[in-house]
Amino acid sequence: MSAFLDAALSALLLLALTVSSVVLCVPQLVRLVKVGHPAGLSGTALLFGTVNYTAWSGYLAWEHAWGLLAANLVASLVWYAIVALALPQIAPKRSWWLPVGWAATLGLLAVVDLALLGPILGLGSLLTYTPQAVGVWRVISLAAVSPATWALTAVEGFTWLLQSAKDQLAGGIVSGGIATAAAISVLTALLIRGAAAGGSPDQPPVDDDADALTPTPSVATAA
Repeated sequence: MSAFLDAALSALLLLALTVSSVVLCVPQLVRLVKVGHPAGLSGTALLFGTVNYTAWSGYLAWEHAWGLLAANLVASLVWYAIVALALPQIAPKRSWWLPVGWAATLGLLAVVDLALLGPILGLGSLLTYTPQAVGVWRVISLAAVSPATWALTAVEGFTWLLQSAKDQLAGGIVSGGIATAAAISVLTALLIRGAAAGGSPDQPPVDDDADALTPTPSVATAA
């Protein structure tokens, strides 16, 4: 009976993770199309996310984790669409060299020892989520930030954390914990600053990448 319950729990967690991964970025894409500008979104976070989604796909394929790979590939397509719409409207900043350096580091690591890619990608979630988790406390407008996407991020991160702890996967534990903390930061900012920083659909985009990776006293630690 214990083995049956264990298998059922794993199936439920995988289902929740798959569904949340697939629909995670859809509300953000819809929001971006609706408002027509990327105000509140971090270009640095978008680039780091692109690198990490791509690297996770390669790693999951190498591990023959086909279920997770399928979910990641679909989520990646939605993410790539967001990047394609938002990035051309965000002015380049010096911090953009960091995602390029991260991509080169992961490429080198894959050549040297592919087995280490998972744990390093777990830590790399900091690079994806920190700019957005910090940026929401610094920018003028949060009009383009989707609460639904970050609520789903919290679900996905916590589910990933539980499943990884069950399977004793260090990289997944780290990645899930980081995603959960980042989602809490963004949702809290939307709750506290929503009325004052919600912006309007006609508000021009605001680029927060100049100091996107510099923590402020407002937050402890994406998208």
